[in-house]
Amino acid sequence: MSDDRAASPPIVVGASPVVEPGDATAPPLECDTTPPTPEFDATPRVKPETSPPAQLGNTTAPPLEPVGASGRPAWSAAPRLVLVAGASGSGKSRLARHSACLQFRLDDFYYDADYPGHVMTAYGIIDWDDPAAWNAAAAVEALRTLIDRGEVEVPVYSISESRATGQHTVRLDGRGCIVAEGIFAIELRAHLERAGMAAEAIYLDRPGWLVFWLRLRRDLALKRKPPLVLLRRGWALWRAQPGLKRKAVAAGFRPLSMRRALAVIAAA
Repeated sequence: MSDDRAASPPIVVGASPVVEPGDATAPPLECDTTPPTPEFDATPRVKPETSPPAQLGNTTAPPLEPVGASGRPAWSAAPRLVLVAGASGSGKSRLARHSACLQFRLDDFYYDADYPGHVMTAYGIIDWDDPAAWNAAAAVEALRTLIDRGEVEVPVYSISESRATGQHTVRLDGRGCIVAEGIFAIELRAHLERAGMAAEAIYLDRPGWLVFWLRLRRDLALKRKPPLVLLRRGWALWRAQPGLKRKAVAAGFRPLSMRRALAVIAAA
């Protein structure tokens, strides 16, 4: 007797089942559980730099401010330099003291009385108003050091003894200007220009009779020279005062009264 049933196809182990048309039953999708292989990045990694931790007891610290070759902080400006010229006794020192600037006495750079290069007056004494009596090179060098370093050692000159009696320290102490005052400020300006140092220039302009009286009163009080010498010198300086003003103006100095000079120094 024949078997009309169709023979079942053999089952192949490992083969994917064939989906017949019309068969709604589909095998589940296969899931690949193999972890993906990461891509290799050839870019080199740079380790960020970190500052070393501070060590306890380490007192070495970096400088708080950069310092230039001049000795001043690199960001700080050089102090103003103001030259104040005028006849002896006209009030140059008083002007410097009443300003907010550091007073720098040019009279401290006189040569001693035994200096061989002195010029003599017609009445037989050293001409202390002649530029040959004064050490311009030392004054320029001292000003340069003061501006660069903030302090300098300068002579202490005794006019009554006609010689230097010691040294003292001049310090800026944070002040932004220097008033260099003395009868040789006119000559000093040319020396400063040759040294490449800029300076403002003021000539203290006051009446001759007033300057004569102020000078005589000061010199007698300080016993700078014998009274007769002071009178003779004072009279000669009174007569020379107009020429001194012309010389200052020709050198670029600005003639100002005491009040106006103080205002100009304070305004800048």
